[in-house]
Amino acid sequence: MKSSLKIAAALALGLAACVTQPVPQPDTKQPDVSQSAVVPTAEQKPVAADAAQLCTLVPEHYVFFAGKEEAWATACAGVPAAIAGAETKAAQLRVLEDLLDVLYDPHVSFGTNSDASPRLVPSGNDYWLENGVVTGVRPGGAAALAGLRFGDEVVAVDGEPLEEAIAERIRPAGVTPTPAQLAWAEHAAAAGYRDRLHSVTVRRAEGEVTLLLDGALPETAEEPVTAQMLKGNIGYIRLNNSL
Repeated sequence: MKSSLKIAAALALGLAACVTQPVPQPDTKQPDVSQSAVVPTAEQKPVAADAAQLCTLVPEHYVFFAGKEEAWATACAGVPAAIAGAETKAAQLRVLEDLLDVLYDPHVSFGTNSDASPRLVPSGNDYWLENGVVTGVRPGGAAALAGLRFGDEVVAVDGEPLEEAIAERIRPAGVTPTPAQLAWAEHAAAAGYRDRLHSVTVRRAEGEVTLLLDGALPETAEEPVTAQMLKGNIGYIRLNNSL
């Protein structure tokens, strides 16, 4: 990952729906991650520069920053130590992805990812949860094809207890989440990560059942855009992108 990743550009699409002119924020001083005592290696300097830019960009331009100032400052203060342990490109990108988790906003994402990146919310979700109970299943998606049902009680995702999977997406670690952050983290846990075997374990009357979602993927469309007419003279146009 080079500094040319350009955090501002990578976030442009997501922030476009969330920003206006710089918004006055409470006087919460953001740590200067570029001045940390932890010195990054030559390979880590680009991601350190990107993180410093991101830590400055969000407080200045992100409209929905209110209430997230302290958590953001804490997360940015921990960036140098996180970068020090990031030896691969994917691990370095994960440092930035973990920062975005602090915002718990599905409208904000990078224009790049790795094979180990978390799946996007909600486009990466084949099912929806509320307090551990399935409240919706995407028709024709992997979860539906695997047999997940409305009302199923989820006890684990990708082999990890649901509570732990949710806690993994609440940033910074140890923060007391708001109801909105907790709901987002639950959906993020259900979406999972690209490099993990995707599964969901549910508790039913007959006992616990693990459904493998990677083996039940819907067919990929050959065309980037498909269209059809539905009942009621409704035109349905679908963009078959990579999300």
